[in-house]
Amino acid sequence: MLGKIKEINNNNLIIEYQENQELNLLNHFVKIGNNIIGEIININENLITIKLLGEIINQEFSYGVLKKPSLKESISLIDDNNLKIILNTLNYQEDKDLILGINPIYNQEVTIKINPFFQNHFAIFGSTGSGKSCGISRIIQNIYSKKNYIAYHSNLFIFDNYGEY
Repeated sequence: MLGKIKEINNNNLIIEYQENQELNLLNHFVKIGNNIIGEIININENLITIKLLGEIINQEFSYGVLKKPSLKESISLIDDNNLKIILNTLNYQEDKDLILGINPIYNQEVTIKINPFFQNHFAIFGSTGSGKSCGISRIIQNIYSKKNYIAYHSNLFIFDNYGEY
């Protein structure tokens, strides 16, 4: 157990960590109770702030928390199985999923399911030189390089102000 919940404030938990715990945990995922997932966003003396991210329901990660945890819930660092569910690598299928990159905290691949990804809106934002154009180019190349796959429901609109495409 990582610590005891002291306060629940909007989408954040404040926990008092137990002594003798490793404090190099910033940006690590935690599991709260049976299915709630959070991320450590701040460590201050003996208090840790956790942002609630989502829930694992039927072996799939869903963003958003419907029911906040109680003050008595246990909090632990994420295990490998739940990490794979969050990063969408537990049931990776070459013909239906796309590898987006590597999570730098856990050094594991991050994947998305192609059809659900294109059924929603998405945007890539960043400062000049941060890799936005390179990133979107790579996503498109990887999707259309899959020989036996057609991205259904995929409508692409690329607003290119500088003529890179």
